[in-house]
Amino acid sequence: MRRSFLLLVLLCSGCSALQQTPTAPVPGRASDLDCWHLEGKIAVRDENDSGSAYVHWRHAGDEFHLQISGPLGTGAAVAYGNASRVVMRLADDRILVGRTAEALVARHFGWRIPFAALDWWARGLPIPGEPAEITDGPDQLPAQLNQAGWNVLIQQYGSYSGYQLPEKLELNQGERRVRVRIRDWLPGNCTLES
Repeated sequence: MRRSFLLLVLLCSGCSALQQTPTAPVPGRASDLDCWHLEGKIAVRDENDSGSAYVHWRHAGDEFHLQISGPLGTGAAVAYGNASRVVMRLADDRILVGRTAEALVARHFGWRIPFAALDWWARGLPIPGEPAEITDGPDQLPAQLNQAGWNVLIQQYGSYSGYQLPEKLELNQGERRVRVRIRDWLPGNCTLES
């Protein structure tokens, strides 16, 4: 009887060890990302103007830090804040305060970029709670979103720390076009300061 019991214990412990064997990591879902950092370039064109800038965009929870540098003839700017208040510090140390990054960038650079929506679209996601038409590509990832009056084409994805994230986007609304080229993603990076 004692021998049977030992044999049973050994068999059970062997099964337990088999169940604890690590498996391949499950790919992350972009919707689970609450903290991220992206670096890239943004180009804007409308009926009156065009320009481009390098962007370093950090997002952690409800807070963000957005550095814009190199637009033609306008210097750099850093915007930071949350959904209710944004502060923008310009290259000449002037400070602008507003409710949205979109409003401050439009005021200073003259560009209308939908940053609140781009927060979602840059991750390949529709804005939650707003109607959207989504067309998936052959990889079963969103290739096109029609939402909030914008047509968003996601032309290329890359793999970053187990997440499939957009690298090339084009946003169109009438005569306005915004192109985003992301050269690096750091998913899970919750540091807001550069």
